[in-house]
Amino acid sequence: MRKMPCWAGLVLLLVGCQGGPVPEMGEPAAEALPLLVTSYRPAGGRLCRVRVFRHPRGQWLVSPSWNPDGRTLRVRGRYGRGDYLLRPAAGLLEPLVRQADKQAAALERSSAAPGRRLIVDREGLRIYFEPYRGRLLLERAERRVLLAADAWAPAPSPAGDKLAWCTGPLSDPELWLSVRGGAPRSLGPGAQPAWLDDEQVVYTVPRPAAAGAAGPLAGAELYLRRVSEPGPLQLTDTAASTEMNPAPGPGGRLAWSDWSDGSLAIGHLCGDAEVAP
Repeated sequence: MRKMPCWAGLVLLLVGCQGGPVPEMGEPAAEALPLLVTSYRPAGGRLCRVRVFRHPRGQWLVSPSWNPDGRTLRVRGRYGRGDYLLRPAAGLLEPLVRQADKQAAALERSSAAPGRRLIVDREGLRIYFEPYRGRLLLERAERRVLLAADAWAPAPSPAGDKLAWCTGPLSDPELWLSVRGGAPRSLGPGAQPAWLDDEQVVYTVPRPAAAGAAGPLAGAELYLRRVSEPGPLQLTDTAASTEMNPAPGPGGRLAWSDWSDGSLAIGHLCGDAEVAP
């Protein structure tokens, strides 16, 4: 039996934290908690009007996912402990109570268990993902072939004709792209891809920590890439932050979590006329 890489356990946790369809959340519980909210405008680039949300008791807010209403987000606590509804406009955080907690917990455990998931089903093209093995399997005309091995965090584009995924450890990941099931091509360093639209993908590029450091990362920046163009555009340049879990939202909004302090940020992608020189 092939041994699981040492980083695979962390990867499996991260795969479960990627964007995508938001599971049923249940109802808000107790009263809303006011968050500590600050804002800033980056000196240049494609991000503007960034708001940062911090828990008043220092608890981490990670893995944001936009809800269908486009006005609220579901966020998790550190290590998946805690389930919250974030109302950015009001700066409020509401704990969520799931219906039938035991059944929901069992469902979450089963979804992370080894198995095969259909992640692309479009015009005779099917792509399956096996999280435990890290395999992407391409099926077309009843013929199934291996598209990629040791893959994690696969992210189909909204139309389903493109698929991005990662390989390697989180401290040194490589980002890959396949178009309509074609041969994979490397997009360079990157992790946790999330599609802004059918042509643009947002992702993070972690910086590995020095030997002997407490954690595996020394920081991370967010990048935006139009897949038809040769290079990426750097969205953030914050040496003290570790910007992870990018989650594009409606109206050019982008949420992400900062793994250096547990805060959660929401920025707006500037229009071409607003981009600072």
